[in-house]
Amino acid sequence: MTVPAERQVQHFNSFSLLQVPLGIGKTWGKGSLQSHLLVGGVANLSFARQGRTLYQAELIDYDDASSTIWTDKLSFSALWSGGLSYRITDRLGVVTLLQYQHSLSNWSTEQGITMRPSIFNWSLGVKYSW
Repeated sequence: MTVPAERQVQHFNSFSLLQVPLGIGKTWGKGSLQSHLLVGGVANLSFARQGRTLYQAELIDYDDASSTIWTDKLSFSALWSGGLSYRITDRLGVVTLLQYQHSLSNWSTEQGITMRPSIFNWSLGVKYSW
């Protein structure tokens, strides 16, 4: 008697990027509240990864030294960002930004596999002007 087996793999993968963004933006508003819009691009200079994946029917662990399935080449992403800032005093304010990046470069080195991930960020901070 043959019984089919099922394998479940739970991934705890991490990717760290060192990026240099370049964009052009516009700010609207008078008084204490301002809105911001920015478009541009991002260059990924450094790519670190750690985790595991199911590859060619085998479970493999990967890290920066062992993996050849991820590219280490310079890659680029498109960037869109929008946000709001509120000035509390003449010098002090708070700012929040939403940012979306979509990779224009393929992160995979495997033939026939294309990986162009999207990255979504939300930032909340304090700004100070002098």
